[in-house]
Amino acid sequence: MGVSYTIEERRLQGRIGRETVLTASFDASYNAGGEALTASDAGLDEYGEVAVRETVTESGYVVGYDESAGVLKVYEGGGAGATLQEVAGGTDLSTETVRLLVRGSGTA
Repeated sequence: MGVSYTIEERRLQGRIGRETVLTASFDASYNAGGEALTASDAGLDEYGEVAVRETVTESGYVVGYDESAGVLKVYEGGGAGATLQEVAGGTDLSTETVRLLVRGSGTA
C-alpha cells in the first residue's frame, strides 16, 4: 500500500484555495523511488505546493518531497559526513510518520 494519509485539518484560502494538513504513515514495505502523493490524498482537486513539516522521523529517517515526481522520498545517513541515501525498496517503515502541509485548490 505504501503510505496512508490522514487529513488532520483543512482551511480555506480565498474562494477556492485550500490548505490541508496531513499525517503520512508509512507501511512495512517502502517503494523504491518514493511514495506517491496525489491531490485527492489531501482532499484537493489539484495542488501546487507540498511542504514536509517534520522532516526527520522518530527513528531518524529524513523525509522529503520530490516535486517533479510527485512522491515522498525517505533517506538515511551513512555515518558522520556521509551523504544521505534513499532507503532501499522493501524497507520496513511501519512505525514512521510525518506531517505535511499541502496547498492547492478544490471545491469540496
